[in-house]
Amino acid sequence: MSFNKNKIEFLIFKLLEFFSSIFGLKNSYIIGTIVGLTFCYLIPVRKKTVYSNLQKAFPEYEKKKIKKLIRANYISIGTLFAEIMCVPRCTEREIFEKFEADRELMIKNFTHDKGVILLTGHFGNWELGAILTGLILQKSINVLAKPQRNGYITDWLKEMRGKFGNKSVMLGTSVRELYSLLKKGEIAGVVGDQRGPIEGMRVNYFGYETAVYSGVAEIAVKTESKIVLCFVVRKPNKKYTLEMEEIDYKNFTGTSEDKVKMINVQYFSILEKYVRLYPSQWFWMHKIWKY
Repeated sequence: MSFNKNKIEFLIFKLLEFFSSIFGLKNSYIIGTIVGLTFCYLIPVRKKTVYSNLQKAFPEYEKKKIKKLIRANYISIGTLFAEIMCVPRCTEREIFEKFEADRELMIKNFTHDKGVILLTGHFGNWELGAILTGLILQKSINVLAKPQRNGYITDWLKEMRGKFGNKSVMLGTSVRELYSLLKKGEIAGVVGDQRGPIEGMRVNYFGYETAVYSGVAEIAVKTESKIVLCFVVRKPNKKYTLEMEEIDYKNFTGTSEDKVKMINVQYFSILEKYVRLYPSQWFWMHKIWKY
């Protein structure tokens, strides 16, 4: 039964991929808007979660403004998926045309004699950001990835990331593998805003003590890797810019645990800054404040 369900889901997924490829990466926002509005109004998946999260994050917003933001958020997420579905059939040139990026600044930020952690969030289009970074640096980005419930989609995502040379590092053996890759001077791409375990480290995010994962920061401290925050911001012209900031923890004092906490505090503080600037572009469907 599970196999049949997964197969049917994947067939629908492939159908969406086909329609997305017809529009192409440049015009993927058209089908993304259709998909977003469909899920916002006809198939309201996780809409209650989005509403609850936005109310908590922006208590000063009136109900009308929250509803408008929900609509924009679903369109943003729909566009994200439509763009990702175009990747298997698009060219390097199309990827570059989707961005307004400073190549020299990127190369400078990712130059380090040890490993580099490309730390981002579920914001804008993090997948396209990792692809562009790899293309500009002419290096593989080792993307930390969580297996999807549907194994067919997990395999599709691996292939999609590998189209331009990036690699998926699956959660499970990830700590050992990430440590090894960073010690070799490679680049690890991490989406760091997943909700952590109930007993995990907590930091302030939109005024709430929020459970976070500390593993990546721990690896950074142990390997002395550079941490570069990169947020892929969608602009009104439907192109993206890359906003980059380094977490320079070399002068952090205290124990290793203290440094890990300070890294996470700084990461979520910077993430909140960008989410406040572009609130429709974060993945509000995630139950970040479940406990």
